[in-house]
Amino acid sequence: MKERPYNEANLNFLFEEIAIAHILRQHLVDLPRTLVQRDIWRVIVYPGSPVNGDVYQWQHKILPQKDTTNPHAGGQYNFDTKSYYLFDEIQLDSPLETAPVEMNLA
Repeated sequence: MKERPYNEANLNFLFEEIAIAHILRQHLVDLPRTLVQRDIWRVIVYPGSPVNGDVYQWQHKILPQKDTTNPHAGGQYNFDTKSYYLFDEIQLDSPLETAPVEMNLA
C-alpha cells in the first residue's frame, strides 16, 4: 500500500482487488462476449508490480485454483515496465523488481 494508511477502507479495497483478479484469472465468471471472443486464457494487467497479498494467496493456495488451461492464471503483466511476473517464481522476501520473466503475448 506504499504511502497509503493501513485502515479498513484501504485493506478492503486491496482484498477486493485480489479476489476480483483471481476470479477473472480462474474463469469463475464469464465476460460479456462483446468484450472478448475466443476467451481461452486471461492475463491480468496493472501498472506496477504485483501486490504481495496476491502472490501470497496464490503460492499458499488460499483461493481455489481450478483453471488448468490458462498459462497466465498465476501471474500478472506490468504495463509500465512491459514485464510479466509468475507468482510461483517470486520470493516474497525479495524485491519484486527482480522477478519478472520474459513473455511473448503475440
